Amino acid sequence: MTYRNGAFVVDTRGERARVAQVIDSLGQQAHLRAPGGGEEWKALFSDLRLATREERERATRWPQMKRSPFDCQECSKDMAAYQEALESGNNFRTASALVRQRTHWRLEHGL
Repeated sequence: MTYRNGAFVVDTRGERARVAQVIDSLGQQAHLRAPGGGEEWKALFSDLRLATREERERATRWPQMKRSPFDCQECSKDMAAYQEALESGNNFRTASALVRQRTHWRLEHGL
């Protein structure tokens, strides 16, 4: 079975199933990424299944904040670095700054 781009699937390989979003496919493989961004990986269609509604909602829900990002100095630095990279026109720097910012949000302000 193949899945369309944007579909939420579960990669069933390994001890812990991971919810992912299909970003592309080629032959018998799907290119996947965690909802909200992050590193991409590949999986065979035979290792995937459609995510349930509950799995989709849990994967896309904004986490409860541990502390407010508005008083966070690291958030301010990350936002400034992202804006600077965006203005430079360098796509690699922009993407790296955005990943750094999102990672910080998940680790420091997430569940």
